[in-house]
Amino acid sequence: MKTNRKRSGSVLRRIQFLAAWLSVISTVTIPIAAVSAESVVELKKIVINTDGNVCPITIKDPYHGRLTATRYVTNSLYKPGSHQGELFLQLSCISSDDTEQIKHMLSARYDERRQQWKRDVDGLLPVEQRTTHNFPVRAVNSEGFAVTYDAINGDPKMRSRAFAFCLRHPPVMLCGSSTQIARPYYKESDLLPFALTLVRSISFIDGPLKTN
Repeated sequence: MKTNRKRSGSVLRRIQFLAAWLSVISTVTIPIAAVSAESVVELKKIVINTDGNVCPITIKDPYHGRLTATRYVTNSLYKPGSHQGELFLQLSCISSDDTEQIKHMLSARYDERRQQWKRDVDGLLPVEQRTTHNFPVRAVNSEGFAVTYDAINGDPKMRSRAFAFCLRHPPVMLCGSSTQIARPYYKESDLLPFALTLVRSISFIDGPLKTN
C-alpha cells in the first residue's frame, strides 16, 4: 500500500510540474507571437527628385503606407479611442547648401564650420518664436533638424501643429513636411511619434538604386 501511495504521489507531482511548465510556456509564447505579428516592416526604395536634386533613399515602413517620389501617406494609424489617423508627409530633395530654403522650412541654419544645426527664428513674431520648437533628428546615415509650428490664430482647441524636417547628406538634403501633424489641445491626434519613426529609419543610398 505504501509503495502504491508513493507512486501515486510521484505521478501527481509530475502532473503538477508539467501543468506549471505548460502554463509558463503559454504565457511567454503568446506575447512573442503578438509582437512578431505587429512588427512586420516594409523596406521601401524610392528616388526623390526635385528640380534636379536627387535623393535615393530607403525607408522602413511599419504602417504600410504609400510612398511616391513626392509624398508619403498612410491612414492605418489607430489612436486612443479607436480613432484612425492619416499621416501625410510632403517630400522634396534640395541642395545641402540651400540656406534660404533651410531657413524657410526649419527656422534654422547649418553651421559648416562647427558642423552643427542651429535654431534661427529671426524674422518671426515674438508669439511665433514661442510656438516654434526645434530639435535634432538622426537617421541611419544622416543627421538633421526638425521643427514644429503651432498655429496662433483661430479657436485654440482647433489650432493645428505643423511639422518639418531635413536630413543632411551632402551634396543633397531630404526634407519633408506636414501642415497638420497634431492639434496641440488634443493629444490623441498627435501623429509626430509615427512620423519620427519613419524619418529615423531613412537611409540614403550611396550608389545606383537597385530595383527588385
